[in-house]
Amino acid sequence: MTDLMAVTGVAALGTGTTGILGWAVTRLLLRRFENLPLFALSAVTLLATAAGALSAARAMYLSARDLAVVLVVLALGAGTSLLTAWLLGRQAAADRHRARAHEAARRELVAWISQDLQEPLTALRSTLETLEAADRLRPQIDRLAGVADDLLEITRS
Repeated sequence: MTDLMAVTGVAALGTGTTGILGWAVTRLLLRRFENLPLFALSAVTLLATAAGALSAARAMYLSARDLAVVLVVLALGAGTSLLTAWLLGRQAAADRHRARAHEAARRELVAWISQDLQEPLTALRSTLETLEAADRLRPQIDRLAGVADDLLEITRS
């Protein structure tokens, strides 16, 4: 039982240290590279697992052959995982770029539509203002028409 606790402690120390260092490096590089988060997450996870496995393997005094097998398995798993993470990160970056392009096109379309709607609305406002002015002038026009009719009536008599 004490051997298991010792191996667990050594593995926890290795994985914890690697995880903290990986988190710090990821935070520093996150602003510079767009596809880094997924790759960094995979790399930190793999490095923490590898550090824990290697720490435990060394604490168990594995033979050189057994240690080589552990290293080969870790290297193959790490390579596959990092390649997958890198490809997914590139795809995610391309998707983000495409989404930004779609958003820019949408904004441009909305701006064009807004501009196209403003022109007829301005003409309608002008027409409405003219009609409102005509409504205010109608009583005076009717009064002047009455005066003209009266003048015409005077000239006939």
